[in-house]
Amino acid sequence: MIRSDIVEKIELLTKSDLDEFKKDLLEEIGLLIQPQLEGKKWLKSAEVRKLLKISPGTLQNLRINGTLAYTRLAVYSITNMLTY
Repeated sequence: MIRSDIVEKIELLTKSDLDEFKKDLLEEIGLLIQPQLEGKKWLKSAEVRKLLKISPGTLQNLRINGTLAYTRLAVYSITNMLTY
């Protein structure tokens, strides 16, 4: 039997908690990379992968599922990337 004074408090995370965390994290990332993006509206694939620290496959998945907006010239909208 577990003594009540030994049991730690357990906190549950809800989907809305995770959504809020994602929003806050993306805002923080945006603040960190903003100086690197001055004057640019679109980025090349290599720049996006470097800034987001993702693989080419992950970037492809983000394009396929519509998470990141892009053009056929393979440049990405900075505004859309900051909301990823």
